[in-house]
Amino acid sequence: MEQTQRIRIRFQDMLMSAELAAERAALDRLGGVQSSNLMVATKAMNRASGYLDAVRVVFPELSFELLEEFEVFAARLDSLALAGQTNGDRRMKGDRDDR
Repeated sequence: MEQTQRIRIRFQDMLMSAELAAERAALDRLGGVQSSNLMVATKAMNRASGYLDAVRVVFPELSFELLEEFEVFAARLDSLALAGQTNGDRRMKGDRDDR
């Protein structure tokens, strides 16, 4: 197997791990459960980002292709994180302690 193909596969695996964790976080949030899955997804994205930086040094032409995939997925993860924060910040009337 060609080295660039192995790089693509490894990168796809990292993004898939992040995507699965993000989907689990979305399901947990729908069920009203606070979970660590969003943090797991963020850590997987950080790992993919570091890998992408390393690829950029060795295979700059391949890094542009992978960067596009990374940016699309990062935008989806950001919107999920923002939705989770918005839902977590909402308070029901009477839930606030006015002391």
